[in-house]
Amino acid sequence: MEISKESLENLLERTGLNGITEVLLPHLRKMERRHKEQMNPPKYMSEFCGRLSFIKMVED
Repeated sequence: MEISKESLENLLERTGLNGITEVLLPHLRKMERRHKEQMNPPKYMSEFCGRLSFIKMVED
């Protein structure tokens, strides 16, 4: 679930926490980026894993 900056600011304003928006947003974006990288690893990671499985297959 992705939260837009506006909806987060509205929520924080209603709860009285709007002063921490500048602190929270970069942290939330970093967490979201890490999650996306885990779900879609960079291409080089899949190539590396493919090579490892090939090496294991050859050794067996």
